[in-house]
Amino acid sequence: MNIVGEIEKKKEFILMGEDYKKVNASALPKDIGPWYIKKNFYVSETKNIEDIIFSEALPRMIVEKWKDLVPLYRYLKEIKSE
Repeated sequence: MNIVGEIEKKKEFILMGEDYKKVNASALPKDIGPWYIKKNFYVSETKNIEDIIFSEALPRMIVEKWKDLVPLYRYLKEIKSE
């Protein structure tokens, strides 16, 4: 799962969501274990944007950050259609 590894390596976005309570992911590789036990998930980034909130820099920053998530989006879209 290079897609997940790339997201986690950058340490900008964090995995959030509710976990299944009775799922044992100990036999899974460490990089996918946290993703496997999620009932649902989202990625989040917390950042201080007070200085750019009303500037033209905000849309550019959002586009640049979200570009990093495109491979994950495409992967999820692909496995959903299988």
